[in-house]
Amino acid sequence: MSQENVEAVRVMWDAFLRGDAERTLAAFHPDVVWDGRNLPDGRVARGVGEVIDHVSRWAAMWEEWTVDVERVVDAGGDQVLLIMRERSRGRSEQVKVWTAPAAGNAAPAPEALSPS
Repeated sequence: MSQENVEAVRVMWDAFLRGDAERTLAAFHPDVVWDGRNLPDGRVARGVGEVIDHVSRWAAMWEEWTVDVERVVDAGGDQVLLIMRERSRGRSEQVKVWTAPAAGNAAPAPEALSPS
């Protein structure tokens, strides 16, 4: 099952980075629990709608936001480890954030995450 989980995570992230909202959201269980406490007003989100809200609010914070998925690893059992790098430039020129220097794929605009 774990290799299937690795592939499911890889497919979801590939779809996300292409801006394919339908395929991205199809990967989530309707009752998904998402830890969104990385936002200043963040919380643990419950359900796909709250995941969309979290990602939209996160993306809206940045003038530029790029994500590079480096590896998706079988972590044993039903767990998958995703190793990624993010690079962001805030709406103010004074705010720049890099998790690590890396060229990456542009993440979709927040409106691209809303299902049609």
